[in-house]
Amino acid sequence: MAADFTINSAQTTKNGGNTLDGSDMITVTTTGSISITSGSGIETSGDYNTVLVNGSISTTGRNRHGIVNKDNNNATTLTGSVTTSGAGSFGITNQGDNNISTIIGDISTTARLSYGLENKGNENTTIVSGKISTAGSSAFGILDQGNNNVTTVTGRVTADGSNGIYVLGNTNTTTVTGHVTSNNSLSSAILIEGTGNVINISGTVKSNITSAAGNSPSSTGLNSFTLQEGAIITGSILAFSGTPTLNIDVGAATSYRFTTTGTWTVDDLDGRAFTNTGNIVSSLGTGNSETAADMLFERNRVLGASLARHVKAPTDRAEGANLVWMDMYSGNFDRSQDSTNPASVAFKSDISGLTVGMPISTSSQPFDLVLSRAESKTNIGSGQQKINVTSFKIGAFFKDLTQAKGWDVAASAMIGRNSYRGLRSSILDNTTATGYGASLSSDYSSSEIMLGLTGKHSSIINPKMRFDGKLHGSLTRESIKSYQEGTNFSWKDRTLVQATAGASATFVFVPQPNLQTYIKLGATRRALMGGKQASYSIDGVAC
Repeated sequence: MAADFTINSAQTTKNGGNTLDGSDMITVTTTGSISITSGSGIETSGDYNTVLVNGSISTTGRNRHGIVNKDNNNATTLTGSVTTSGAGSFGITNQGDNNISTIIGDISTTARLSYGLENKGNENTTIVSGKISTAGSSAFGILDQGNNNVTTVTGRVTADGSNGIYVLGNTNTTTVTGHVTSNNSLSSAILIEGTGNVINISGTVKSNITSAAGNSPSSTGLNSFTLQEGAIITGSILAFSGTPTLNIDVGAATSYRFTTTGTWTVDDLDGRAFTNTGNIVSSLGTGNSETAADMLFERNRVLGASLARHVKAPTDRAEGANLVWMDMYSGNFDRSQDSTNPASVAFKSDISGLTVGMPISTSSQPFDLVLSRAESKTNIGSGQQKINVTSFKIGAFFKDLTQAKGWDVAASAMIGRNSYRGLRSSILDNTTATGYGASLSSDYSSSEIMLGLTGKHSSIINPKMRFDGKLHGSLTRESIKSYQEGTNFSWKDRTLVQATAGASATFVFVPQPNLQTYIKLGATRRALMGGKQASYSIDGVAC
């Protein structure tokens, strides 16, 4: 018959003197504890037992386990602590199948062959949001011996003398979003033996990641490791047998240079080009190449708006006017990552500038000589790459081309030069103590030609309402020169050709003198007609 037991004081016998043999429940409260020198702290037999430890369990002596679930479908939740101090004494051991272990608190073992948590059977589920630490030799943090086990670590697993996570069976799934560390130079933070195991890492792994074949004849070492966004590796990526798979899915904005040992099948799940030469897998984030057209568009959008404000400026229309005009402007441009396009990146760009126009009178067509200077700062991803651009342009602005039926039409022709200063930080490199390599800086330049056309129309609807309309378009060509990033990465020349067209409609309300409100609707479309792809090489190998 099912029974519930509660331990709310200090006990020195297994289960506090109770028997759990199927569908039973034992709770160790925050005021309760079990400290033993023989047997186990808690031991269940039969199926569907529930173990809830909010207090503490401690064992002393050889082969003295904290919690033992002998059979199947048992659920263990630890919010308190389990400590063992003898050789071969595990924190928790699940010997059957379909057991669930949820570790919110702490497991600590200090002797050799004392695992933090062991799953002997199959299809067990382990969730660690707390901490598991082991100190002895061959004392694994988590050991999955069976098949189809699922282990998720959002907390910390630390093994001072052995492997942090050791998977011996087949088709197990291990997900690390927290921290796994091995402080033994001869061990691995994650050691996977067997076949068909899947390891997903978006957390921090300190020490080696190893794939190997086990002792079973069916064990081939064909396992799959996926480094996801947020993954930091500070150790070797080793393949001792077979050809395991290394999937890199760290985000399109993130650059990496991973060093591997053995033979790996490598793929970049963000769809980027990469090189895999001499056991070095490398790729640059797509930030500068993927946002180049956006930066070109934004620079010329705000410049075009600056010129458009002077298509029919009253001071320029006054008879005999020959005044220099100035226009200061600023703007920003934000974009989120496109979830349907893994190669896209999120970025934020801020721009400010000054346009100066000087009317020039000629016998044929008067125009304004225009000088423009702009500064833009683009932050790509979450700071993986930053690009600052200083832009200078000079050109002619032709106003009053026609005034037919209330339209004011102007055209512009500008040429200029852009100076780029780029910085890549957070380059993933598993050979360093931090998991990040040295930052890469770059200085490069481009030349630019921009042709623009703007038409503005204004009409009075009634004494208190006015309609302002605008049509605009441009064609821009930017030629970016080849340049280096560090000593390993070389970018080739790239020429961007971009066309834009847009329209806006504004209704201006003037309820009383010196007070007006407005409603504005507008849309702009752009098309990149040339230079859609950027090309670069890594260590002389084209991507």
